[in-house]
Amino acid sequence: MDDVIDEFSTEACRRKLMEAQGSTSKVRKVKIPSCCTNFSVKDYKFNRKMAPKVDEITRRLESLKEQIKILHLVETVAKRPNKTRDRLPSTSLVESYVYGRENDKEELLKLLLSNESSDDQVAVIPIVGMGGVGKTTLAQMVYNDDRVNEFFDSKAWACVSDDFDIIGVTKTILKAIKAGGCDYEDLNMVQVKLSETLTRKRFLIVLDDVWTEKYEDWDILRRPFLVGSSGSKIIVTTRHHRVASVMHPNLEGIGRSIVRKCKNLPLAVKTLGGLLQDQSDILPALRLSYYHLPAHLKPCFAYCSIFPKDYEFDKYELVLLWMAEGFLEESKASQLMEDIGDNYFKELLMRSFFQQSSSTSSRFVMHDLINDLAKYVAGDFCSRLTDDLEENINCTILDKVRYLNLSGTSLKLLPESLSNLCNLQTLLLRNCWRLINLPVGIRKLINLRHLENSHTSQLHEMPSGIDQLTNLQTLSKVVVGKHGGFRLNDLGNLSLLAGSLAILELQNVTNVQEARDANLKNKRDLDKIVLAWNSEYDGSLSKVLQQDLLEALRPHTNLTSLEIEFYKGDKFSSWVGDSSFTKLVIVSLRGCTHCRCLPSLGQLPALKDLSIQSMREVKAVGTELCGKDCSWEFSFPSLESLTFDDMPEWEEWTCHLSSAGENECHFPLLQKLCISGCPELKSIPVLHLPSLCELNNTINIVQLKSLVVSECSQISSLEELAVLPMLKYLKIESCSALQSLPTLSEDTSTPIERLEIIGCPCLNLRTMLGSVYSFASLRSLDISDCDYHPDQLPTPSLECLCLYRCKNISYLPSGLGRLGSLELLSCSSPVLFPQGDFPLNLKSLRIVAGENLQLKPLSEWGLNRLTSLEMFSIDGGYPELESFSGSGDDGLALLPPTLRSVIIVGLPNLKSLSTFLRGLTALRHLYIFNCPKLGSLPKEPLRNPLQTLKIDKCPLLEKRCLMDKGDYWPMIEDIPHVIIGSDDIMY
Repeated sequence: MDDVIDEFSTEACRRKLMEAQGSTSKVRKVKIPSCCTNFSVKDYKFNRKMAPKVDEITRRLESLKEQIKILHLVETVAKRPNKTRDRLPSTSLVESYVYGRENDKEELLKLLLSNESSDDQVAVIPIVGMGGVGKTTLAQMVYNDDRVNEFFDSKAWACVSDDFDIIGVTKTILKAIKAGGCDYEDLNMVQVKLSETLTRKRFLIVLDDVWTEKYEDWDILRRPFLVGSSGSKIIVTTRHHRVASVMHPNLEGIGRSIVRKCKNLPLAVKTLGGLLQDQSDILPALRLSYYHLPAHLKPCFAYCSIFPKDYEFDKYELVLLWMAEGFLEESKASQLMEDIGDNYFKELLMRSFFQQSSSTSSRFVMHDLINDLAKYVAGDFCSRLTDDLEENINCTILDKVRYLNLSGTSLKLLPESLSNLCNLQTLLLRNCWRLINLPVGIRKLINLRHLENSHTSQLHEMPSGIDQLTNLQTLSKVVVGKHGGFRLNDLGNLSLLAGSLAILELQNVTNVQEARDANLKNKRDLDKIVLAWNSEYDGSLSKVLQQDLLEALRPHTNLTSLEIEFYKGDKFSSWVGDSSFTKLVIVSLRGCTHCRCLPSLGQLPALKDLSIQSMREVKAVGTELCGKDCSWEFSFPSLESLTFDDMPEWEEWTCHLSSAGENECHFPLLQKLCISGCPELKSIPVLHLPSLCELNNTINIVQLKSLVVSECSQISSLEELAVLPMLKYLKIESCSALQSLPTLSEDTSTPIERLEIIGCPCLNLRTMLGSVYSFASLRSLDISDCDYHPDQLPTPSLECLCLYRCKNISYLPSGLGRLGSLELLSCSSPVLFPQGDFPLNLKSLRIVAGENLQLKPLSEWGLNRLTSLEMFSIDGGYPELESFSGSGDDGLALLPPTLRSVIIVGLPNLKSLSTFLRGLTALRHLYIFNCPKLGSLPKEPLRNPLQTLKIDKCPLLEKRCLMDKGDYWPMIEDIPHVIIGSDDIMY
């Protein structure tokens, strides 16, 4: 039936387009008899094709209707059976041993044993997570703890499950607290009895496995609990966040949510521990969560079976896929389909079917067992093709496609036939870096709602007619044409635009009225806007026109991110920095080369990230940045990151002083300050003022955590850094006059954990780093292009050390016991450790030999003793070496067996690696570059489960590894990732 409906939808769309084209046709009209005006050959063919399909559907529906009568079925609202599973309401710990829950248990006990309580005396503590995560086990652990028994006068455990029987639960609690319980079946009498029992007692009640979301049920159940003594607690275990929120408006949360440990699913561990070969114990518990889903969510969840395990998916794209499949039910309140899908997603997230990715907050994953559940319930409904497809694919089905994702492909042109996909709702072209144009007939895609064309750097023009796509909600990028195509006023009709919009090539707008007609100020759902002129535009149009154009492009005050690039006016519009933009979080001004002063941005209350780059005519930054008439207690009250880059004329940075002589330019929350490419800047006022940490924090940047000072050739001292108690990261680059950093006494240390010093020839590193105590927290140290004669390094906590093109370093000090990563790059002399020993905890070692530097034999390095080493890279240093075999004649391996990655570069005479790679049973990644005489590989590492093999600029070896031709190919063809030369030949 769905297919038939799709065909009717497609035909309706086609006829609508034909009518629109007919009404705009310039062909001379000819009188046609009225009897023929409604006739169309295509219409006739369509009706003839569809008639038997409709008849078949009608026949089947009539048959079902007859069966309903025969079976005496009655239409009613479905209700789940009362008992969908058996859960034993046990307080005993059924696991023999419980691991990995000690911290969770202690956090929960802190809450339980606290005398603090909520407004109505009983605090509710929810434990929320997917099935099998260990919620009940954690509750059992604290329930049976001796400290709990001493703290509470009474305690009770009740398993609620999906059948929320208020009388039954209340009687269970009463029976646990008072021996014998009661035989009443009247709820009021049972609750009165329970109230009498709990009066003035401190009690603990565990409600295990709660499913109900009805506040009325909870409100009735909790009435007897209100008579308890202060400190009484209720623990609720549930799979649903909404259940927890219903229990109490001000819930107490466990410090670290147990759901974060879903990867170590106790139920799964138990199953594996029992050596079960299937998931028969796991899936029934998880299936219950699926059965409790509302009907409209079940196909949405089942559809997620298309995702591989551990796949990180985007909420926005998943909602669009659901919409394309027709899973989203239209709302009577005229709610957008995308908003309905967003609600569906949030519901599944709250029910623990999805989890936020640990690596990227904007992406989500499914636990492996939830993924298995999705595949189980989907059955044959969804499938995923992983094999290569045939080159010639039948495209006749594309006329019904609603979702088309071409992101990341190398397409240059989209076929004009794409315009015939009248059902298309979503077209994703993100990262199509070669794409140069869109189909001329794109205006025919009247159902298109999302056109994602960001990161298409070659797309320099767009066709006209986009203004006819009135359903568009996503339009990532538009390019204003010079002699035709897309015009700025085309945006006026697109009232539904939301999210991010970049408007490029604004120099092609010669009429300010076009900008006014774009009507950006009324597009309230746009939260990010980029306004960009061409970087090579010479500014031939008048500066007044440019200013008027920017003024006319004022967006709605809901904006959260604003970028202005290569603007050619000499001053910014008044709306840039206007305090009415209360939601603006990010502002970037780049390449506005004609502006001599910055806009007043200090009054933006929510601004967190400000970047100012390539403002080449700015010579002074003063009160205009903070705002002269600022009514806030602080300027930039929320700013966390501030960047100045490529400002070659900038000389002075001053802040306004009040009548009392106090500086009024405040950055109370600033964490990161980056100044780069500002060679004329002589001082940084926010760092050298004596009131920095005094006088009621008048210039409070004590929260600064990251500081980058780059290409500031006039700065000679940064002594002021001594008053930055939170500074963790410091990078100093190309400051040719800089001589010193803060001088610290032995009883004072800096909190800096990562320090990078690059190209500062006058900086006295020996004095600066001479005190171990000054840098007691330092974990990572990078020194590049410096003259360094070390007596000792700040070693107590040092874990990573990188020395690049440093002169006169002949040795490294002892005491580097925590060092895990060492890089010695292009140093002009051999660098040795005392007695030739490397730190035993070393995990990564990278050596790039300097020019004409010959390293000592590898057998003398003692690398085989480094049992923690996982990565080793050698680049040069052996210009005459033909083989490492001579070094290993004693039978000992040169490298430790723990190595997982080996990189060999720049050995011009190397012919053999037989001994070098001996015994590397853990090797997974092997890279060989620029070894032109190397013609063979040992077979041992190739027999290991290598994951990556890369060979480049090794012509003899490359020939032997050619696909299907080289004699090494049978040995390497099963390696997942092989790159020979510059070609990635296999994944």
